[in-house]
Amino acid sequence: CDSTVRLTLQVLEPGINELETTICEGNSYDLNGEIFTEAGHYTRKLTAANGCDSIIYLTLNTLPDQHKNIDKTICRGDTLAFGSLLLTEPGDYHQLFLSSFGCDSTVTLKLQVIEPAIAEWEKAICEGEVFELNGTSYTEKGQYQQILTSTNGCDSIIRINLDVHPIDETQLEVNICEGEVYEFGESQLTASGVYQTSYINANGCDSLVYLKLQVVQNIEQSLEAEICAGEVYEFGEEELTESGVYQTSHINILGCDSTVTLTLNVLEEVETYLNAELCEGEVYEFGESQLTTSGTYQTSYINNNGCDSIVTLQLEVIPSVELFGADVSICEGEEVDLEVYGSENVQWFPATGLSCSNCPNPVASPSETTIYLVQTEGCGGTVVETEIMVEVLEKPTLQTNEGRTITPGEEVELEAEGTWGMGAVNWEGPEGLICQDCPRITVLPQGNSIYEASVMNDEGCLASDTVHIQVRLDCIEGDFFIPNAFSPNGDGTNESFHITAYTDAQLEYLRIYDRWGELMFETNDFNQVWDGRFRGKLLNPGVYVYYMRVKCPDEESYERFGNVTLIR
Repeated sequence: CDSTVRLTLQVLEPGINELETTICEGNSYDLNGEIFTEAGHYTRKLTAANGCDSIIYLTLNTLPDQHKNIDKTICRGDTLAFGSLLLTEPGDYHQLFLSSFGCDSTVTLKLQVIEPAIAEWEKAICEGEVFELNGTSYTEKGQYQQILTSTNGCDSIIRINLDVHPIDETQLEVNICEGEVYEFGESQLTASGVYQTSYINANGCDSLVYLKLQVVQNIEQSLEAEICAGEVYEFGEEELTESGVYQTSHINILGCDSTVTLTLNVLEEVETYLNAELCEGEVYEFGESQLTTSGTYQTSYINNNGCDSIVTLQLEVIPSVELFGADVSICEGEEVDLEVYGSENVQWFPATGLSCSNCPNPVASPSETTIYLVQTEGCGGTVVETEIMVEVLEKPTLQTNEGRTITPGEEVELEAEGTWGMGAVNWEGPEGLICQDCPRITVLPQGNSIYEASVMNDEGCLASDTVHIQVRLDCIEGDFFIPNAFSPNGDGTNESFHITAYTDAQLEYLRIYDRWGELMFETNDFNQVWDGRFRGKLLNPGVYVYYMRVKCPDEESYERFGNVTLIR
């Protein structure tokens, strides 16, 4: 006979353990007998107590040995404790400590020992003065010493060698000539007499000076002379070149100056300044020279006074002007920067399609191929010109179908029409390039999208157009097909009642009631159908009421209700 066996099968999921640990550099970590020394992520599969796989994810971190450098300074005679060391001499010292993580930490100490600063001072004062240092006064010649604390906290020794200079006196007898001035202290003396002053001597102390001054008479003589500009007049030990009144002197028999006064008149050269312009390639005659290059030139001749007359010429050679530029090509509706070289002062003809007609670099946007004449003024008023052609290339034509609004999941056919020769139509969408060389494509928009078609003709001109597709996210009556009757009679036609959704909506519930209000069928799945049965039994023919509620793509709810007739 039949024997029924019921098996309860339990599937155990693999155990997963995540471990993270940190070791010091040079140490190791033991995982179930496997030794790890390098930082990283490791995965190992073990067998758990229940016989199933146990997966361990190990994250191993390593801490490197720490190194720290310290600079310290002490005064000579002090002691610094560093670990187990007591340091008194300069040098580099090393100690090993444990860091807060338990790893080795090497500390390097650079110790500097500051020696006492010693300053040797040589100081001097005058007799009767006082030398003060840090509140101590010194008046006698001798050697002294003070010990202070410097800004670094160490000893600073000052040794002073103090000298005391005496006050001295001087007697002078001086002769000067009449008109001379004798400076005596702060006085300027011009008359005979006896004077007294004081000054600071080489030691910086007062020195008393007594002066007996004698003033001796001078002898004077006058002269007049003329020279040409550029000549030299020798007057005593001087060589004179400019007009003026000059004096020289010599020692007379009385030991004083004998003054000679000279009135010198320098006859100026007659100077003429000329400016001239010369076109490149021409010759300018200047004196005995034939000039062809720009520059400053001079020539001279003898005038009525017997002196030179100088002519200075400033000659400018104007270079020839040459205009040149390059022809360009643009597509219809575009613009291009033109450039002409050779002159900044130019005029363009015609001005049509130019941003400016008197600049060397206008922006050109003509509607048809145009030859522009560019002119400028050359040397001597001549006209220099050149031609620049802007070729306007025909653009292709391209037009796409109009945008539309669709429901989610609906495909859209896009088409481009126009003239573009041998060019290829390319389509781009929200995700980039969709298709190359495709006049017609079919797309499935996932949301509001813009599609662009572009084409380039044989001449390199580009045309483009866009299509805007809007994806409707709300629900309308046409999004659902709900039959009003069905016949579950076994003939294979219209055997069940189900709702077809043409939008990406979620069925929250579909409920069917009989005419007394009793619930006959309920589902939240569009794929589940009602076969006209209730609790396994086929219901009698009649009219039933349905209630439907869905959540639309825009997250809003949509409800409908109506009648459906069950037919036999």
